[in-house]
Amino acid sequence: MCAFLETSFGPNEFSVVDQSFNDWLEAHHVTKNSAEAELAAAIIIDLYREGHKTRQELDTAMSLHRALEGNRPHGHHASDGQQVNPR
Repeated sequence: MCAFLETSFGPNEFSVVDQSFNDWLEAHHVTKNSAEAELAAAIIIDLYREGHKTRQELDTAMSLHRALEGNRPHGHHASDGQQVNPR
């Protein structure tokens, strides 16, 4: 839990989160200023803090998350067999 709260975001970390978030927005046709985008951003940041630190890990965790899966983009499937704790 301590590592979760102490996660810092430098340029590299922000880039991973930002790219995944922007790809999700585009794939789901969601505007950045919408309530849905705000919820997605919070979830994506939490997933990153939980340890999904690479684009592949983060995108896989996002594709398995119940709140983000309803409009799952094509090509984003958990095919690497990695266990992710969906909400």
